[in-house]
Amino acid sequence: MNPKEGEMSKPDETQSFVDAVQHPVRREILRLAVEMGEKFSPTQASKALEVDLSVVSYHVKVLSDKGVLTLVSKRPTPSSVEHFYAPVSSALEHPIVKVILQEEETCS
Repeated sequence: MNPKEGEMSKPDETQSFVDAVQHPVRREILRLAVEMGEKFSPTQASKALEVDLSVVSYHVKVLSDKGVLTLVSKRPTPSSVEHFYAPVSSALEHPIVKVILQEEETCS
């Protein structure tokens, strides 16, 4: 049986999550998102991680495209629109993502 449109099969989901967490900046963003609890913006992550905003924005987009983060709200600012993201709970429960988050905890 084929998955419904917009849903990934388990192997596709696993590969997507593996791709998402391969880069160290994406792992740091994911760890920070979990620590922050609710929602975060790339601007907040950029400041917390001391990484250029354009780099963080790129990696947040990858995490979002891969189904690890989801856009939860937007807020207008004087010069742009600030986007807020949150981790997708099913992604946090995936064994690959759990292992990555546990590795980050033991390294800290």
